[in-house]
Amino acid sequence: MGCLDKTIGELVTCFPLTYYFGPAHNILAVVLERQRCESYRAGNILIVHKGYVSLDGDHLAYDTQNARISIVGGEYIETSGLYVIGRIVEERFNDLSL
Repeated sequence: MGCLDKTIGELVTCFPLTYYFGPAHNILAVVLERQRCESYRAGNILIVHKGYVSLDGDHLAYDTQNARISIVGGEYIETSGLYVIGRIVEERFNDLSL
């Protein structure tokens, strides 16, 4: 969470890279350490369009009340206490155990 104010250019100098070929910009990848809901399992990588919020699709958010990352549907993004990181563009399945 301490890196959310950094630009994508700053993040690529500090963290490992993965590649995304698509029309979006400001894309980041997040490895899930724990299963967040039935759809997204531990070890998988979420490709997130940072700063993009829409009323459809799933979003990666930080729950400030519980200090936890959560995944919320677009219809719930205006819930108080949520800091929306961005919209989930893609999930990559990873067989590596954490």
